[in-house]
Amino acid sequence: MTDHTESNPGPQSTSRFTKVVRRELRSFTELFAVSGIAFSIPILNLLSKNSSVFSVYKATRLDVLAIALLAVFVLPLLAWGIEAWAGLLLPKIRRYIHAFFIGVALGIYALQFMKHALSPSPTVLIVAGVASGLAAALLRLRSQTFASFIAALAFAPALLAIWFIFFSNAYAVTKQVSFDDTKIAVSSPHRIALIALDELPIGSLLDSTGHVDKELFPSFAALEQSSTFYRNMSTVAPITQWAIPALLTGQYPDESHLPIAADHPDSIFRLLSSTYRMNAHDEITDLCPSKYCPNIGVQRSLLKRVQAIGSDGFNLWRSTVSLHEQIATYSPPEETSKPFDDTRRFIKSIRRDSRPVFDYAHIMLPHQPWVYLNTFQTHRPTSSQTFENSNSAEWTSLHNAELGREIHLLQLQTADTFIGQVIDRLKKVGAWEDTILVVTADHGISFSAGESQRAVSRNNAHEILFPPLFIKSPNQSQPIVDDRAMRTIDVLPTIAEIIGARIPWRIDGKPATAIRDADEPIRLYQFKNPIWDTPLVASGSDYLTFQRSTNKAAISMTASNYAGDPAIRIYRVGEYGGLLSQEVTTLPITPASKKLELFVPGLGANPLNAFNPYSPNLDQTWLEGYSKNLGKNSTIAFAINGRIAGLGFSSRFPNQNVGYYFAQLAPSLINAGDNSIEAFEVTGPVSAPLLTPIQIG
Repeated sequence: MTDHTESNPGPQSTSRFTKVVRRELRSFTELFAVSGIAFSIPILNLLSKNSSVFSVYKATRLDVLAIALLAVFVLPLLAWGIEAWAGLLLPKIRRYIHAFFIGVALGIYALQFMKHALSPSPTVLIVAGVASGLAAALLRLRSQTFASFIAALAFAPALLAIWFIFFSNAYAVTKQVSFDDTKIAVSSPHRIALIALDELPIGSLLDSTGHVDKELFPSFAALEQSSTFYRNMSTVAPITQWAIPALLTGQYPDESHLPIAADHPDSIFRLLSSTYRMNAHDEITDLCPSKYCPNIGVQRSLLKRVQAIGSDGFNLWRSTVSLHEQIATYSPPEETSKPFDDTRRFIKSIRRDSRPVFDYAHIMLPHQPWVYLNTFQTHRPTSSQTFENSNSAEWTSLHNAELGREIHLLQLQTADTFIGQVIDRLKKVGAWEDTILVVTADHGISFSAGESQRAVSRNNAHEILFPPLFIKSPNQSQPIVDDRAMRTIDVLPTIAEIIGARIPWRIDGKPATAIRDADEPIRLYQFKNPIWDTPLVASGSDYLTFQRSTNKAAISMTASNYAGDPAIRIYRVGEYGGLLSQEVTTLPITPASKKLELFVPGLGANPLNAFNPYSPNLDQTWLEGYSKNLGKNSTIAFAINGRIAGLGFSSRFPNQNVGYYFAQLAPSLINAGDNSIEAFEVTGPVSAPLLTPIQIG
């Protein structure tokens, strides 16, 4: 008789297995819920609000799906794996590890909530976050009702992921859209080169005569002599995501529209697609359909795209939990926003062609961070944006605004070099005479103390509303200065008129030849922005209105209030700018009544030893750090080898004798090799300044 042993598990073992599955599922569900509340929901929401990240990386629907799944599953799976592994080794501690994860997640959520609801001090945030985390952990250990409540919240990240995949701005950016391919006739298909710079007020280019300062900006000056210079052009929006689409479509902005081709199917790209080869370069907006511009943007594999987007999403989330006030807004990564690389790629892409060509580039010059010289050398560390961040909402002082304009002008000289390279390249490929060259900017930027950099008010409108516009027509031989009331939405119809093309869609702009009124009021679409407080629009209106006469203030501005050597004029900043290049021995020096000190973090007492003027980076020429015992708003003169080589400013922290300073040195006033450095606080009348020595530590 054969003995048969039952191979199937009995009811008891089945019950045990079911309990294990339920326990693990319950544990994972709770972790899924709290990680969603603290991490995945904020990250996916921020990525949707900053959907330009998907444009930058040319993301696809698969990328959106991958990001959503990774955001909601990676952290809970990782936490569940850790606690399960620990439970196998030490079963009794697993419940405490689980409670710890619950506490950490809910503590971080509490910190986010407190920060945005109440804006407390960093100390209060830390205390509130830790207390909330401890309370959540203890509740999880002691209350089954609380555990059930947590598990019930698991629907939230699941729903958010579905929304992100199918309904968010990320979906809108990546969805495939069909475009009208109806052929548009062009009777005079001249080559077109359109350069859209960024954050450039017309006043930054000008001298006291209202023309381009040819000493500081020789390439812009040469362009003025070969083109029509429209000095009275106004933007219709102070933010790139609405200003660039307006430029390329001829239509007023719509707040609900993203800067993508799907939301702007009728643009210059559609107008020219039947006749022109597209050579488009723009890492910020995505207005050229991939059918016409398959290679625009950063080209990466799926894995690298997801890694990059995930990293940007984490950085956005990190801003929301920072103990300090930070705005969670997306800035393109360094590799996609290096002006040197962007300009070099564009210059190389300009080549001879038997077909008409549309060369388009949106270049982030002279847009901040302000780190470049006209040689494309850096004069500041690209990783440090303390100066920009401390003045992002508004200029905190007149001195900071003046220093900001100084380094803005230095980067404008970088843009000038680029414009010269474009002109030279067009001439080299034999296209200069035939080309319609358009150089403009999306909007300006303000350097008025106490005012926002970009939110337009009555006090700073002249700096933000008026970017420059140069249009060189084919075979143009004489310069023209035209002060008619142009707008950025008039650029496209002006180009269309020159090439003999009829725009088949409704536009709000009109060609320059149809504009008669030089004083037409300015319509500005200034939508709500998380960085700058914007003036409220009147009830029943979608836009603000400004008088065109504001432009008189813009035209009367000058790049530099000083004369003399153009190599150092820009560095003459502030009321004591005349001190630059003077020998210290010729100036009155008075002893300090108390010890004045400056600290240069990470660089020691002398950052200018072994100075190499030919290095790709001249970061030593930017000085910033803590100051002690200086006045509330002090001017600092830095002497290199006994000669004043740069000026900076220090401001005190409230109710303290400690402050922070920023200063920019003129590289041409620094010797190659080793240099001595001294610092002085400058006081007294401008006509007879006094220097007080400061110890550098």
